Amino acid sequence: MMAGMTPSGHIGRTGGNAPTREETDWLLSGQSLMAAHGLVDQLDFPAMVGDRLHALLRSDDFDTVFRQCATAVVRLFGPSEEAQEALGRLLYRLDDPSGTAILALQLCCAALTRRWYAADGVADDIYLATMGWFPRFVRWQLRAGPLPVFAEEGWAPRLLSASIVRLDQFEFEFVGGDHPFISLHIPDDAVLEPGPMAHSVRLCRAFVDRYVPSLHGCPIRCWSWLLFPALARLLPPTSRIRRFQRFFTIDGLFYSTDYKKWIAGREDIGDVDLPRSTSLQRAVRTYVCGGGRLGIGAGTLEERLLLADSPLPAMDKTEGGGR
Repeated sequence: MMAGMTPSGHIGRTGGNAPTREETDWLLSGQSLMAAHGLVDQLDFPAMVGDRLHALLRSDDFDTVFRQCATAVVRLFGPSEEAQEALGRLLYRLDDPSGTAILALQLCCAALTRRWYAADGVADDIYLATMGWFPRFVRWQLRAGPLPVFAEEGWAPRLLSASIVRLDQFEFEFVGGDHPFISLHIPDDAVLEPGPMAHSVRLCRAFVDRYVPSLHGCPIRCWSWLLFPALARLLPPTSRIRRFQRFFTIDGLFYSTDYKKWIAGREDIGDVDLPRSTSLQRAVRTYVCGGGRLGIGAGTLEERLLLADSPLPAMDKTEGGGR
């Protein structure tokens, strides 16, 4: 075991995390609900949503359903397919189109994940930054309309199982198997400038060496609409997107309408109805209305290129999440 690692080793464990019997008892007790109340306040949800969440967490009906669905709740921490099957059962049982109930339930689960972070010695600010995904997507959803409040429940199990952490600008997901790698995810509030990007990658490498040493030296991969090759032809050389692409070797693409979520706030919008407020929006609209197709690009981060472009002083040995 590498110096700095702890015996629990929950963070970055590929294939999900299985709560122990003691952890399951804690999760299904009133303690997780109380912890979720505090988490709602710490994560700074919009006031309207925070009030709904607090009301649900105080509800006897919610507590009853939470306990009755114990098996499915525990399986949310498991491998991807198992977690998604459990999520489907929970959504059916909760029957709440607004998404508020599943959000409250997942925040109760996130309270257990917080205990895992602490057991592994990962700083609480990294935990809060990672779980900041929840209020970010609530705000993103509210910009599109009053309902649903939360419609990204399928992503949450990856956070709950501690396979993803946010380190400064980016989220990093730890993927095992025959060809292990680190998957880079781009939050909507990330700063795509070389300096902050390089700092985030340095933090990731230090974090991996300390907490997930089995992934030392593994490539960092990214799947994003920002890496779709055609975007480079639509934007000027000075654009941040083109500069971002230069730090990757792009080796794949998938056609999709995912890009609409990020430039229009919703995917169910026609090409001619795409917004035209920014130069990016205008360029994309012109391109797709003219018959062009966009989607998701896949690529490997060229770290030497990025780090050479953004030299930073040597990191303190505690950086990367250790206390």
